[in-house]
Amino acid sequence: MNLGEISNFYFANKGCMRTFYITENGSEFIRCLAMDKSFCWAIPSFLNQQASNESIEALCDSELVIISKKTLTF
Repeated sequence: MNLGEISNFYFANKGCMRTFYITENGSEFIRCLAMDKSFCWAIPSFLNQQASNESIEALCDSELVIISKKTLTF
């Protein structure tokens, strides 16, 4: 997921992901690392369905389950 997109819920069945953002001075800050059998998401973006100020990146070949908020809403 790129900066400015609306986040989904990402579950790493296999692999590794990170949620990160770039600070005003250009430094990179990693908020979350997700390894096998764990998840990551840009929480405010997912819950409010608004553009994210974070990005999510797979750090290696990964097997992901991607779940949208619409899928979880009954």
